[in-house]
Amino acid sequence: LETTLRVSLLGLRLAEVVLAAGFGNDAVRAAYDALAAALRGTLSQPAGPEHGALVAAAYRELVPAGRAPEGLLGALARLRDLTLLEAEQVPVEAALAAAAVGEARAWVERLGAAEAPTAGAG
Repeated sequence: LETTLRVSLLGLRLAEVVLAAGFGNDAVRAAYDALAAALRGTLSQPAGPEHGALVAAAYRELVPAGRAPEGLLGALARLRDLTLLEAEQVPVEAALAAAAVGEARAWVERLGAAEAPTAGAG
């Protein structure tokens, strides 16, 4: 998980950089990818590469075990929706993109903290 978390945090940094440069659509794509990677890192079995496969795996494994906090999958869905706007030539406004990137960061950090081994465990 540590490597997955590091990759997710780097993806969020990329999202913040491209957002600061004025590319809202690219920022939400990077934020979605970062959150999806963090979520994949919590699964015991690999999920398929598509969004639907990730959501199905989360509902199959994480939700019944209480490991998908309320709001997590909603945040992922919102980010996914925002990534679809580019194909329709709808720009993601800076404030909306900033909120989405911030929400993704909060979830990635929360997932990382929840999955991190506790001191003295083992």
